[in-house]
Amino acid sequence: MIGGVGGIKKFADRLQLLYSDWKAHKGRQWRNAELVVVRTPQSYDGCDTLNDSCRFFQWLFGDYVADSYIVISRSQIYLLCSRDDLWWLWTRGGWVDARLLPSYIDEAKKVAVDLVVKDWGSGRKLADALEKMAEDLRAQALTTSKKTKRRNSAGRCSDSGNGGRRKTVIVGFIGEESPELAEEEAAKGVEWTDVTDAFYILAGIK
Repeated sequence: MIGGVGGIKKFADRLQLLYSDWKAHKGRQWRNAELVVVRTPQSYDGCDTLNDSCRFFQWLFGDYVADSYIVISRSQIYLLCSRDDLWWLWTRGGWVDARLLPSYIDEAKKVAVDLVVKDWGSGRKLADALEKMAEDLRAQALTTSKKTKRRNSAGRCSDSGNGGRRKTVIVGFIGEESPELAEEEAAKGVEWTDVTDAFYILAGIK
């Protein structure tokens, strides 16, 4: 489960490293992904250091959380996990209360990222977060397209043919399989691509 003080100390640095690498190698390693999704096994029996999704959680937070999703955009990290993991976080030394959670939120703000945490009881699903973030990206693309057109006095600016609004957002996933395989988790307007290797290179895993 999510690590304690030791994990918090590294969290902002790891976030900065992740975003820097993602920006520098977006096309070659991150396959043009604009969002990244990680989904851990539903049971702790399936979580270990050999599981790619658990490895990512351990690298970023200091330890892993079973039965959870994380959706990462350029400005937000959305974490969905069980109520037990939301209110009681695990460290190597034992159980600690969730007052550590605001510390992770504060650390994320250091790199201009909002960390949003929800529990399963909220009724939220992976698709909800994905579709909201994807729509935000489309809106940003539309705004950028309009600004470009205004700067192009000759009116020769090309766009996607739909007013600058993209229909599909590329979503990278880290783990053994794509989250799209579960029908109830399917999100509209996204294209999945495996970016596990990009994480391996970033974290120095061989």
